[in-house]
Amino acid sequence: MRRVFHHQPVRLLAATLAILLATPIRAQLIEISLEARDPNLGAAHAVIVLDTTAEPIANTATTVTFDVFDASLSVDFADFYPHGPGHTEPGERREATGASITYSTQLREIRVTLEAPGAWLTFEVDAPVGPFHPYMTALPSDPTAYLFDGFDDQRVHAAFSQTTENPTTGEQTTLAGASSWTPATGFTGALAYTVRVLPEPQRCSEADLAPPFGIVDFDDVLAFIDAFNHACP
Repeated sequence: MRRVFHHQPVRLLAATLAILLATPIRAQLIEISLEARDPNLGAAHAVIVLDTTAEPIANTATTVTFDVFDASLSVDFADFYPHGPGHTEPGERREATGASITYSTQLREIRVTLEAPGAWLTFEVDAPVGPFHPYMTALPSDPTAYLFDGFDDQRVHAAFSQTTENPTTGEQTTLAGASSWTPATGFTGALAYTVRVLPEPQRCSEADLAPPFGIVDFDDVLAFIDAFNHACP
């Protein structure tokens, strides 16, 4: 008996793939770098990368939340630093296992929350310059949108903690720190942050559709399948 094979679905898939690869997905990445030091010699550093082409993951009448594209943080507490009081040495950098950025109209702030094994950090900016609102479909792509507008009743604030475990007793100890800045009162501790646009990630080929860029892997296959399922031209 002669078998007849139907190639139409395969041809459709190949045609869709060709069109998709002709218009690769491009990310607009914003990086926020944060340095915070508590008056009691706790210190934190965080690097937060936002994909401004990503859609929100949740929203209500007063808040909108987005995933953070990538993030890492270090938190360190010690009684003595060889470079003198207030000058901390870099802590261990940890990739964030959970990260999000939320804008609240009630608080009039953006809040970034990062979690990592044994550490967490929140970073808040009151009344950011940019056009934030609960019905946003994407984050602002202009880095100045995330800056502080500088009114006397507003602030920039960072809070962080570190949990350590005694290897002998198993007892856990949690240390917490915070630092703030307002135009009226200045600094509590020390706090600085910078915002910049990252260069477009370099793709190794047109098939490199999803991060990590520079290599074609299973994430690229999933990105194509997702676009194919949504009939993305």
